[in-house]
Amino acid sequence: MRVFLYILSVWHDPDTCEQGVPWVVDDSEIFFGPCKRRLRASLRADYLRGQAHRDMSSDDVFVVGLNGANAERLRKIIWVGKITSLMTFAHAWGTLNDPRYREMREDRYSPLHLQPLFESGQHTGYRLASEQHLGQWLEDLTAKLTSVTKNCVITDDEIKVNPGRSPSDVFERDACLLLERRFVANGRGIDLSAPMLDILRQVVPLRPDDSIDAYAVFGTRLDGSVEGKAGGWVELAGGLAERFIALVTREADTIAALERQQEVGRVPVHATGACDC
Repeated sequence: MRVFLYILSVWHDPDTCEQGVPWVVDDSEIFFGPCKRRLRASLRADYLRGQAHRDMSSDDVFVVGLNGANAERLRKIIWVGKITSLMTFAHAWGTLNDPRYREMREDRYSPLHLQPLFESGQHTGYRLASEQHLGQWLEDLTAKLTSVTKNCVITDDEIKVNPGRSPSDVFERDACLLLERRFVANGRGIDLSAPMLDILRQVVPLRPDDSIDAYAVFGTRLDGSVEGKAGGWVELAGGLAERFIALVTREADTIAALERQQEVGRVPVHATGACDC
C-alpha cells in the first residue's frame, strides 16, 4: 500500500472541500487532474509506463488532501481517495463520456481541460479546452519546456509533436486519476489524531529542533514557518500506510454516521479554477 499526503495550499477551510481539483463527480468517484504535476509525473513513471490507461483498483494507492494555512491554525484531512484508474488526458477525454461526467466536462474551469488532437488516427498533441491553468497549461504536460519546443509546434492553445515523435515520449506529466471516493469534507474534516501524527513522525525528516503537531503536520522550515511541501507531498508505504488509512477510515465512518443522523446533505460547490500545482 502507498499513501500520498499533500496540503491544498489555496484552500484554507478545514471542514469543507470545494475545489475544482479534486473534482467530486458523485458519491462514489473523484477525478483528479491537472494539479500536483510532479506527483502525476511520478505516478505515470511508476505505473503507466507509456500506456494510455492502467486499471489500479487492486494496487491500494491512496491520495489524502489536507487544507491549507489559516489564521486559526486548524489543519484537517478534507478528502481521501483510492486510485482506481490512471490514464492520459487523451484517454480520459475519450472515455469519460457517461452523463455523470457532464457537469465536469462542461464547467468553464473543467479539470478535464486537454482535448487530444489526432492526425491520420494518431494522437499528435492537445488543445486547451477550458480556462483551467490558462497561460500555464503546457506545464501540466511537461516540465521540459525548452526541449519540448524543439520537438513540438506550439500555439497559444495547441501543442503538436513533430512527425516521428510520440506524445508519450514528450509529455512526462500526461496523467490524470479516477479515484474511489473515501471521504470528502462537507461540514466537518477529519482531525489529525495522535496516532496519525505518530506515523508522520516516522517518515517526515526533521531537524533536531523541529517538531510535528496537528498544524505543522510536515514540520517547520528553518525560519520557523510551517512546512507545506509546496508542489510536493509525503509518502507512506507498507504497514505505516495501512495503519494510517485504517485510522482515517474509522474517523470518516464516524463523520458519515453523524452526518446521516443530522441529515446533512449539502452538495459540494466546485471552486472556479483554484487548485494546487
